[in-house]
Amino acid sequence: MNERASVRRRAWLTQIQLARKTGISAPRICLWERGEIELRPEQIECIAKVLDEHLSKAPVFNGARELALTLSPAK
Repeated sequence: MNERASVRRRAWLTQIQLARKTGISAPRICLWERGEIELRPEQIECIAKVLDEHLSKAPVFNGARELALTLSPAK
C-alpha cells in the first residue's frame, strides 16, 4: 500500500467518503493514490485539510501543511 492510501486509511475514510468531502471524484482519488495521475496543488491542500481534521484526534502529522507536503508528488 502506498503512502497516500495509507494516510487516508489512517483517517478512517474510504475513497468515496474522501471524494464527497473534497469534491474530487472517487476515480480521480483512486488514480492519484496509485500514482497514475497528479492532482493540482489546491486539490492536494483540500485533501490534506480533510485528512487532518480526521487525524486530529490521533495526530500523525504536524498539521495540514505537513500532510499536504507528504501527499504531494516527489520532486
